[in-house]
Amino acid sequence: MKPSSQSSANTSSIPSRAGRGTGADSVAPLRESAAGRGAEGAWGAAAGFRSVQVLLGIVLTVTILYFGSSILVPFALAVLFAMLLHPIVHRLERWIGRIASVVTVVAALMLSALGVGWVVSLQLVDLANRIPEYQKQLVVKLERLRGSDSSSGTMHKFQQAMDHLMNAIEAGTKPSSEPPKDEPFFKEILDGRREPQKVQVVPEPTSRWAAIAIALTSLANPLATFGIVTVLVIFLLIQREDVRDRVVRLMGTGKLTLTTNTLGEMGSRISRYLLMNALVNGGFGLAVTLGLLAIGIEYALMWGFLAFVLRFLPYIGPIAATVLPVAMAAVQFESWMPLIYTGGLFLVLELFTNNVVEPLAYGHSAGVSIIAILVTATFWTWVWGPVGLVLSVPMTVMLAVLGKHVPQLQSLGIALGDEPPLETYVIYYQRLLAGDQEEAESLLEEHEAQRGLVGVYDSIVVPALALAERDRVGGQLSARQIDFIWKSTEDLVDELAVPDPMVRGDAAVEPALEIRMLGCAVQDRADALALRMLSNSLQATGGTLDTMSDSMLAAELLEHVERDRPDILFLSALGGGGAVQLRYLLKRIRQRERNLNVVVCRWGYPGGKERMANRMREWGASRVVTTLAEAMQIARSTPRMERVPVAAN
Repeated sequence: MKPSSQSSANTSSIPSRAGRGTGADSVAPLRESAAGRGAEGAWGAAAGFRSVQVLLGIVLTVTILYFGSSILVPFALAVLFAMLLHPIVHRLERWIGRIASVVTVVAALMLSALGVGWVVSLQLVDLANRIPEYQKQLVVKLERLRGSDSSSGTMHKFQQAMDHLMNAIEAGTKPSSEPPKDEPFFKEILDGRREPQKVQVVPEPTSRWAAIAIALTSLANPLATFGIVTVLVIFLLIQREDVRDRVVRLMGTGKLTLTTNTLGEMGSRISRYLLMNALVNGGFGLAVTLGLLAIGIEYALMWGFLAFVLRFLPYIGPIAATVLPVAMAAVQFESWMPLIYTGGLFLVLELFTNNVVEPLAYGHSAGVSIIAILVTATFWTWVWGPVGLVLSVPMTVMLAVLGKHVPQLQSLGIALGDEPPLETYVIYYQRLLAGDQEEAESLLEEHEAQRGLVGVYDSIVVPALALAERDRVGGQLSARQIDFIWKSTEDLVDELAVPDPMVRGDAAVEPALEIRMLGCAVQDRADALALRMLSNSLQATGGTLDTMSDSMLAAELLEHVERDRPDILFLSALGGGGAVQLRYLLKRIRQRERNLNVVVCRWGYPGGKERMANRMREWGASRVVTTLAEAMQIARSTPRMERVPVAAN
């Protein structure tokens, strides 16, 4: 029916008003557009302001750490030693009380350090006095090495090349031997008619008290730092509950649980790491001392103590601890064999300590990644020098724990922690997005040995396909990426299902499933791929699943059901989609097959599973599963020709 003339007139008048822009309807969109632009601009300004705030906060923090090192370093060292000694003090105070235990432990540590330091200093002084002797021995050894080489040898050629180079440099830079014409004084000296005047610089004698004053001045700062650290350690150990309560109060009683958990995990991680590190390094130093004594290296106690101390420096400490004893072996003996023995001793000890002792002692006590330790060690060394290198691991542990418990600092926990940054199925999906099928295959094979075929399907492949289906529906994947993901996963799924006699030859063979099973993909290729994984899993246990294409009509499905009379019908739907198709299929099936055992498979369903399962049963499903393991269990427990009645609505 055509509209009336009045209606036409009214209709034609609407665009004319809108075109003029005088009506209220034309003003409202402009206002909404302006409001939208204003909100977007305000959001952008707020985001930019937050970025500036974060940047200024980082700059201010680094500035305070750098210029406040004279105050912060003693405090950090005191906290470090307090955490190291706390387990010992806590055990000892049950017997003699807190104050006595703190004083005893600190005094024992200081006396031990002074005793070892005194012995090491004596050996160091003796080594300094014998340096000329070792220098002569080294020169003799090098002369022998040089003499053992023929005139046509490598060292001889190298020496000749260096001599020619030095002669050329001297010839180009040698000053003229002729005296200046206007300087008769130099001419008389060169002719031998005038003796040059000798000038001798005699330093002023230094009194004993002046020497003592100079020594005390040079030791003033280290002694002051040592005293401050000692006093802070004592008071931190005695007043540890008071310090803890004040930190909790500063954070606020509303965050009591968060603060308690953070402080507890931080203290336990750092204390265990420091204690285990001290024990491991002490054992390493003792082994070095005994090994060097067996080889015959002089000053073995000093080298062992240096190895113990230097191993507290991450990565560069063990290298420095190795160089000095090896150099000592080179200058002490005429033969080169002690040098080889010394290098071999450190190599064996490092390999044994790094691969056997440290994994058993540390475990996951530190909880930080190796890359994070390397980066933070560089930062703390730049800020606080060598002391920062020693403190780098405890400081990194503290930041990682804060990032784990404080939501605002979550990025620190991700960047510094040793936990995997991504779930395994996310890594698999990311590799497929990058087009790296080889690494995706390696990932599946690695986890198949641990979880089995069904476990890999359920924990990696199905969740990854659910992510891919979500991104496909959201329009985030190109057609090429979609095709590559489906095709690669199909190949990998089939390849994993091929039995490997080297791995699975001794596995127990399960009884074959004699029931008839039929599977139907509800919606698309993703549903068919999930059904393919179920077929492979059933085939590995001796079962057979007849699958139907996702393009098959409901009438064709019903014809197959009536003809084959399956014991189980699996309806496959991946992710959260396919609800409309499932409802339609269940309705059609129940109209003709009231007692058919219909299992709805909602692989990787993201929402509430119980609510979804109840809705599926209301529509006519006999059972509902979300994993391949559940579907396999139903297949094993279903007898032949069983008919499960439909649940009453």
